[in-house]
Amino acid sequence: LATGKLSSLWIEFAKFYEDNKQLKEARIIFDKAVLVPFVKVDELADVWSHYIETELAPDNAEILIDYLLSVEHLDEAAVLLTKCLNDEDFQSKKGQSKHQMWIQLCQLLSENPNKITSIKVEPIIRQGLQRFTDMTGKLWISLADYYIR
Repeated sequence: LATGKLSSLWIEFAKFYEDNKQLKEARIIFDKAVLVPFVKVDELADVWSHYIETELAPDNAEILIDYLLSVEHLDEAAVLLTKCLNDEDFQSKKGQSKHQMWIQLCQLLSENPNKITSIKVEPIIRQGLQRFTDMTGKLWISLADYYIR
């Protein structure tokens, strides 16, 4: 939901159309949003970040994840990584297995508990424990690391 920032309102408005498979309308909203004279440059960066996510996902999701990580938009990166993992049809263009992506997600979540707020961390790591029994030790450490931080 919108958090009181003007950029959040524009982003949520565009996401409404995106969630309803009306990508053309979502693009129109983003095109208008990037022209708004925001008070803080961070708000414009948020709009651009979500606009790029809309344009690239899902075909180039890994490129977008890497970009979001590089600009410290960890919450958005974690959400997109989770979407990729939950998509049965997703195929990594970087050659990563679902297993590798789970480990990346768990590491991201456990190392940044205060920066990732859009997803519930514990259920994700516990689901990884059930799916990847060969990585039980590493995942338990990730869960413990999450609670320590």
